[in-house]
Amino acid sequence: MKRMLLTGAAIVLTTSAAMAADMSVPFKAAPAIAPYYNWTGCYLGIHGGGAAFRDAVAGTWSDGGIFGGQIGCNYQIDHLVVGVEGEGTWSGVSSSQTALGFAVGALPTTTTFKNEWTGDVAARFGLAYDRFFIYEKIGVMWADHRVTATSPAAMVSGSETLPGLMWGLGLEYGLTPQWTAKVETDFVYFGATNMNQTCTAVAAGGCGGAAAGAGIISENSIAVITKIGVNYRW
Repeated sequence: MKRMLLTGAAIVLTTSAAMAADMSVPFKAAPAIAPYYNWTGCYLGIHGGGAAFRDAVAGTWSDGGIFGGQIGCNYQIDHLVVGVEGEGTWSGVSSSQTALGFAVGALPTTTTFKNEWTGDVAARFGLAYDRFFIYEKIGVMWADHRVTATSPAAMVSGSETLPGLMWGLGLEYGLTPQWTAKVETDFVYFGATNMNQTCTAVAAGGCGGAAAGAGIISENSIAVITKIGVNYRW
């Protein structure tokens, strides 16, 4: 009997030790899966970069820096993201060239083109892969066009706001849940628009001859605009 009790006690002690050893192993929870980035929401941001215009009147490429801001909203459905965006941009695009007899008689004439601002409204749509958003952009842009031709005899100048069709490609990356960064290139065609030109005489009879024809002319252009920017989302 005594031997049976000792044997039973040994079994109980062995089982308890084994259970205690099992319980001493710490439990490790499965690693948490990071949530996918959500592109739904509205945003406000700034951008900067460069632009190049080629217009019909000056007939050459003009380039310069740009700086502006944007506001918009996105809505995400699975990987598809659609949205709308508006931008306003200051532009330092300009060029100057000198030729004989351009617009103002047969005298050496300096022609200057300037673009000082652009504004656009566009739809954005593309595919999001977590923090990466690859998109296209289709919309309408407006840009001022200023052309001046100056000779020793006269100055002919005109300005007009031209509407254009815009198509762009971009890549945006989610830095944090609130902040994103983007790079984008837009291609714009500004259709033919009438521009009213006026002549100011610098010397006697300067607005006669070829310059006397200053009046309504047709202006159009193409533009390539590249920008980088940051957005704050809410």
